[in-house]
Amino acid sequence: MTQDTELAQEEQLTQTTKLKFYTSETTGQLISFVYITKTGLLKGVREDSDRNKKIVVLSPELKDSLKPNVLYDVELADMRSGKGYIVKSATPVLFQASVNKRIIPRKVYKVSAKFGNKAIFFDPLGGKSDSSRTLQGALKALEAREDIADKELVIADFKEKCLELLRRMKEDGLDSRLYDKKYMIVGFEKKGWMVSA
Repeated sequence: MTQDTELAQEEQLTQTTKLKFYTSETTGQLISFVYITKTGLLKGVREDSDRNKKIVVLSPELKDSLKPNVLYDVELADMRSGKGYIVKSATPVLFQASVNKRIIPRKVYKVSAKFGNKAIFFDPLGGKSDSSRTLQGALKALEAREDIADKELVIADFKEKCLELLRRMKEDGLDSRLYDKKYMIVGFEKKGWMVSA
């Protein structure tokens, strides 16, 4: 058998797809599941799916290097038993992010970072949690993401737009007590725009 024939056969035995991994309740190892589409492609699927799925396990070399709930581009090889696939290589998927600022004076003050199908917001007026209502919380949420390309630049752009937004809020006559010394929103009650205790 020639080297070209061996390479061609190996290429036929491996397939690529995108997968997230979860910790198995039985083994404690990271696993995932795939099904085969009508066109013969492998697609990720949840464990509780009704589809005819196969398990995906990590090769021994990768067991300590992947993290749960992170999307990876993976290369899979068939298990000898035919019951599933083994991950030969995995690379985290990094999404390009766009940072946008939206201001409607005295009504809407919002900065968003969008990447993939996710978004992180800084919305001091309408945010429902600390991670969206406070600059510190939004920055912490952004820093925790592992799927953003050029993350440091995105964070710097996000922070700059947020600080511009805070200055604009102050110019628009919103209570300056909303800010602490580091320009972080510390919380407020909607009635009277006051800082909550």
